[in-house]
Amino acid sequence: MELDLLKCGAAGAAAGLVCDTLLYPLDLARANLNAPRPTTAPPLPAHPLRALAAIFRELPARRLFRGYACVPYFAPTAYALYFGAYEYWSRTAESELLAGFSAEATANPIYIPYDIMKQRFMVGREAEGASVPAAVRGVLERDGLRGMYRGFLLTFATYGPFSAIYFHAYAAFTKWGGDAPLAWGSLSGAVAGTATQPVDWLKTRVQVASETRLSLPKVVADAVRHEGAGTMFRGSAARAFWLGASCGITMHVYEAGKRALGAFS
Repeated sequence: MELDLLKCGAAGAAAGLVCDTLLYPLDLARANLNAPRPTTAPPLPAHPLRALAAIFRELPARRLFRGYACVPYFAPTAYALYFGAYEYWSRTAESELLAGFSAEATANPIYIPYDIMKQRFMVGREAEGASVPAAVRGVLERDGLRGMYRGFLLTFATYGPFSAIYFHAYAAFTKWGGDAPLAWGSLSGAVAGTATQPVDWLKTRVQVASETRLSLPKVVADAVRHEGAGTMFRGSAARAFWLGASCGITMHVYEAGKRALGAFS
């Protein structure tokens, strides 16, 4: 069966936009759990579920969509590249691990600036009410292009393995239990998200830091000394819930979009 990759990309763009809109508050909670705590803020519980509940109590409702304008600005292009590349490599290499890894590599030139700008808004590094173009210009003027790709290797080290694990698990679950994109996408996303939580924690710390040159061992050592070793896993529940729901919704909308657009021929 042949696939129209442009139509797959269009279905992916729609799926990403829907998913990132619906789950923005949970993603915002994850970013705030991974970011350094303000010195005046009370410490969060060590247990991931209690920490997630605490951060939602702490954030006012008006802030749950802070920086949402980044989603329509970046997400459609990033997801179109991601799913188009996945479909190509899934059929060319016949390996879901390689297809997932390659999809991430293809989307990263757009996804990393998206991730950085979104998280800067989420944790308050950008002024409330600032426009996305103005915030991007500010980063470029201050840090140059490097600022838009801060933590590039860490992002790839997080989401390259995530996508490889995710698509491999999704294919295995589908083979075992039949076609159920919402269920298998959710389960696969939660598994892959939990497996990559420590790297995601470190990535977030680097991306929202004030300094542009950081020693990764020092970032880890300082965090463990001041916050305890559990700080690296405090966002694991938020990440598992976010990515589980995200992947389930995305795959459900993506598969429906492919059928609606007639991507199969």
